[in-house]
This record gives sequence, structure tokens and C-alpha cells, in this order.
Amino acid sequence: MKDVIEERIYKNSLIGQAITPLKTNDYSILDNMLEGCQIIGFDWRYIYLNDAADIHNRRPKKELIGKKYMDMWPGIENTDISRIIKHCMEERGHSHIENEFLFPDGTSGWFDLIINPVPDGVFILSIDITERKSKLEAGNNKILREIKKQNGLKDILLKHSEEQQIIFDSIPAWVYYKDKENRFIKVNKAFSEIMGTAKDQLENKSLFDIYPREQAEAYWKDDKEVMATGTPKKNIIEEMKSPKGTIWVQSDKIPYYDARGVIIGIIGFTIVITKRILAEEKIKKLNEYLKANIIKTEAANKELEAFSYSVSHDLRAPLRAIDGFSKVLMESKANNIDSEAKRYLNIIRTNTQNMGKLIDDLLSFSRVGKQEMRLSLVNMELMAMEILDELKLQNPGRNIGFIIKNSPQTMADAILIKIVLINLLNNAVKYTRLKKEAAIEFGGSIEDNENIYYIKDNGAGFDMKYIGKLFGVFQRLHSQEEFEGTGVGLALVQRIIQRHSGRVWAEGSVNDGAVFYFTLPNLKKEEINEQ
Repeated sequence: MKDVIEERIYKNSLIGQAITPLKTNDYSILDNMLEGCQIIGFDWRYIYLNDAADIHNRRPKKELIGKKYMDMWPGIENTDISRIIKHCMEERGHSHIENEFLFPDGTSGWFDLIINPVPDGVFILSIDITERKSKLEAGNNKILREIKKQNGLKDILLKHSEEQQIIFDSIPAWVYYKDKENRFIKVNKAFSEIMGTAKDQLENKSLFDIYPREQAEAYWKDDKEVMATGTPKKNIIEEMKSPKGTIWVQSDKIPYYDARGVIIGIIGFTIVITKRILAEEKIKKLNEYLKANIIKTEAANKELEAFSYSVSHDLRAPLRAIDGFSKVLMESKANNIDSEAKRYLNIIRTNTQNMGKLIDDLLSFSRVGKQEMRLSLVNMELMAMEILDELKLQNPGRNIGFIIKNSPQTMADAILIKIVLINLLNNAVKYTRLKKEAAIEFGGSIEDNENIYYIKDNGAGFDMKYIGKLFGVFQRLHSQEEFEGTGVGLALVQRIIQRHSGRVWAEGSVNDGAVFYFTLPNLKKEEINEQ
């Protein structure tokens, strides 16, 4: 599976070159997979993990998202898997390996890993093969120890005790012994069951007595190569026709030497990997589907850019003209226009100005996903104070109590985060307009390795049953007559926070205020210095 994953997670790339191909944060395809799925960015930070990856990593994904791979697994930078991931990330190569992972508590696990480059870094698909590896290794070691004690292949097989036979037949992998004449000398129970034939009817038979000729010739070619060179052949993956249908298997074949150092046959170990192959085919189809969506998305983005250009240059001029001429008409013909006509002209001006504001908001929303992020250390308290001072000047006569509590600093794009605070604090001021004494509070804390910030007010609030609409474009929970707005601000806030690998959510109650929360990465001091 060398080229299967290339665009699979592109939907995580286009929310700022990350996520729009399959809609913002639409990970349902990966979330429901039984295999572990995780994405590591070019800065070695975890971008995405599904629930299966939680189980494989033996720790919740919330501990990993936004954190560096090396920090979460100390010492892993000196391992082969780390070098392989680095190669895939830098050379855009692909890798398919079986790797033993050592966990911090001293335990280990074996995983079948498929590592592929994606636009934001690398994608890792993991399948837990610990149980299969343990059983196969235990069986292999037991049999090999017994074989080395004997002078010849037939002798050890004929001298198997009842206890040894039980062990031999309990191995879940197929185990078989063949001599240089291409005959099966001994097979275990697993091999007999998959072939649908009793063991005594398989033993002393050749490959050509059991398999179709073309299939037997391919197997015999591998056997002869192992016996001729004395070199084991491992990880042989092939399709096989059995009485139970077509299956996929993975085999290891090793030469067997007698006491004189002469090769007298081979020992084979085979496991069924049909489920894994089917999973890879499923991923391949998904990859093709994603590629098709990427093409559509690129076309849609070009159309959006053309539309943005048109909006910026073609729609603004007529709106300014309508507003300007309406104003001139009201001022120059004030004595000749009755009150009803003046009211109509005021409605025209108000709506053209609202339309202009909506255009500005839409352009800002479309640009957020394209502009390059410039990270710096942001003092959130100071930024909130500066914005609130400005809001006080814009709202003279209002009785507003502002409280700013201690809040952690963060690494973020200062311009974008200022847009977030302006939108949220401006909303708090707007929606407390009907309160005689408005109360607005900003604060933050460090929890679960992330910074959590909040803005709380005692304003109009909202009904929680509409929470799903809150961050959508053009989704407004209050009428224009109650509170002005375009319905783009909170969607813009969400997009900016998601570009910072954060989360945003809200809680509210009608006429009892609201609290808006958002998270940003909590970086260590040395990480900030590196930045």
C-alpha cells in the first residue's frame, strides 16, 4: 500500500490550506475506521487522531492534539520509526513496516504501520498485531528449539511427543515442514483446517498434489530459492485459492539444516491477512474519492477567488453610489421631500451600508484560510484591555463593567487573534445593550495542556437548542431590528481558532447572558524561544 493515503486527509488541510475539501472538520470517514488514524504536521505536532488511535497510543487524543511527537514520546527521536516518519515527511516517500513500540510504562506493542505523505505532513495508519506476533513468535521459537536438537527433519517430526503435538497444533499460524523433494512432511491443525483436508491426507503429498499447477509452481520456486541460497524469505504476500475461497496470506520460509550443516528442507509459517488487504483496498477507494473531491475543490476555490475579486471591485462602487446619491438627495432637497420619502431614503442608505459591511465580512472570512500565519508571543490580557478601551470610547454613556482576569500568554498569529477578541468582545457589548448595568468578563486558564479563554456577559443570551447554528455563516439568532449584524463574525472566529488547532464553543441562556470559550496551544517556554 505505497500510494494509498496521499490525499486521504486533505480535508484536514483546506481550512487554511487544510480542511475544505470535505467540509470543515468533516472527519466522519476516519472517525469510524477500526484502524488507528493519525496525522503529524511538518512541525511534528499531532493534527488529528481517531478513537482507534487512542487505543493504540494507550492515552487520550486530547493529550496529544497540538503537541510535538517527540515531547509525547521521549527518546523516540532516536528510533527507526522516527527516522522513517522524517523520511516520509521530507522526501515525501511511503513506508509500510511492522514496528514494536515501547510505551513509557515499560510495556510494548507490535503494530502494522502504513506511513504516507499528505499535504500537512504525514498520515499514519496503524493495525495492532501484538497478539498475532506473540503467538507466532512463541510457536516459532518452540519449534525451532526442538528442531535444532535433532539430526534430521524426519527424525524430529517422528519423535514428537504428545505434548509437543498439542503445542504444534495450537499455533494459530499455519506451520508446515517440507523436504527437498517438495513433499509436506508435517503440517499443523491450522493448515489442515484452511485446506479442508485431514492432516494425514496432506502429509507426504507434494505442492502439485494440493494446489493448482500455476499456484504450486510459484510456491515451489520460493522453496527452491530458500534451499539453494540458505537465505530465508520473509513477508511473502500473495493471493491464494483455498477450499474456503480466495484469501490473502503472508508467509515466512526458512531453510532447515541437519547436524552436518546440510540443508534438508524448509520450514514455513503463514498467516491470513485478508482483512488487512481488504482494508487497504477500502483505503485505496477512499483515496480515489478524495482525489476527485480535491479536483472539485480546487475548481471551486478558483471560482471563489474570481467571485471575491468581483465583489471587491464591481459591487462596492454601485453601493457607494446608491448611498452617496441618497445622502445628496436628502441634503440638497430637504425642503422638498416629505417625511415618508425621507424615511424611504434612510432605509435605502441603511441597507446599502449593511450590504457593504456584509461584503467586507465575507471577504475577511474568505481571506482567513489563505493568508500565512505568523506566530508570535501574544499577551492576551493586554490585547483584551486595548480592545475594551476602544469599545468604551465607542459607547459613551453606557454603564458597562469590564473585568479582565489573569490569562496565560500564547503563541499565535497576533493579527488573527485580535480579530477573534474584537468580534467576541464587540458582541458582548452589543448584546448587553438592553441591560442597565452590563457586565463583561474576560479570563483564561491552562487545562489539559491547552490554554482555555472565555468571554462572559449578562446580555440577551441565546437558546441552547440553536447552538448548532451559532457558528455558521449568515446564521443569526436575533433579528436585525433587535441587534444589528451580518451573521459572519462567529463563523470568522471559528475559522481562525481552528487554524490555530484550537476549539471554540459557547453556553447561554435566554435573557441570562452567554459565555464563549476558545482554546489555543499551550507551548512550553523553550518551545516559545524556539519559535
